[in-house]
Amino acid sequence: MCPPPPTKPYILYNNGDSIPLTIAECTINFNHFISNHPRDIIEFDQLVPKLPPIHISNETFVIPLLALQVTILPNSGICIGITYRHVVDGLTSIHFMKLWASIFSGKTCLEKFLPYYDRDVIKDTNGVEAVLLDEYFRMRSSWKDFILDVDEVHYFVFPADCRDRLEYPVPKTYFGNCLALCVSEAKKSELVATNGVAVAATAIDKAISKLQSGPLKGAERWISDLMNLLKLGRMCTVTGSPSLGFYETDFGWGSPKKVEMVNQQTKNISLSECGDEKGGIEVGLMQTKSAMDTFSSIFEQSLNFLN
Repeated sequence: MCPPPPTKPYILYNNGDSIPLTIAECTINFNHFISNHPRDIIEFDQLVPKLPPIHISNETFVIPLLALQVTILPNSGICIGITYRHVVDGLTSIHFMKLWASIFSGKTCLEKFLPYYDRDVIKDTNGVEAVLLDEYFRMRSSWKDFILDVDEVHYFVFPADCRDRLEYPVPKTYFGNCLALCVSEAKKSELVATNGVAVAATAIDKAISKLQSGPLKGAERWISDLMNLLKLGRMCTVTGSPSLGFYETDFGWGSPKKVEMVNQQTKNISLSECGDEKGGIEVGLMQTKSAMDTFSSIFEQSLNFLN
């Protein structure tokens, strides 16, 4: 719920409330979905539920947060699709899945997955909430289309979990977002040069190192910084993490065969652990077919060069 100022946004639940659950069938071969070759993003649309539309009631934006879908695949298995807004981070999402799986499979060790709701566990010592609320209220009153400018500096934006980085303990099952924003930057001319990978790695390492001085340092500028980067149009973002443990979710049928983060943004990549190789990382990205063919060719050539 997003009421007009000065009331803060909040999550509303009333007894009897429910979420949309869709049961569907799909005729596409199961092995096609769990393979590692490029696939058409439109095919995944069949597996992912749509959130109900946002509506306005008494000047309050009523925003649905979660939708679920179970899709039956021919003679093979099912796919569980989840669509949610970012009121929670990836770790909260996977804890939700593991709690659901534990209840379904009849396991008794539910305590370690039970959500922790107390927002006061996160200490706002620098008054960040007031600044972010002011940013939110200004954005709420005047949403505008962003104009893309040309700039020589490119930005790589990724989240960092703060649960183990704060000076005070935060439960692993804290329900919500507990993330820091990391921004690395480098000039395009340096990134496309021979040592471009080293330049990118150095920039990312520098952004991570800033967490040591306090993961929430500068949090009052995160929204405005992101808006400015969107205007530049030179930003690539990361979702997910290889440390979330998606493949540890077991409804009693064994581990998932494949976990995919469906994203239709070409300037976003997803990271997750590898389902069939311990210590491996799966990287997901979406591009046009021609761009993906070019990327695959260059990537294969690079692997051959390393060998």
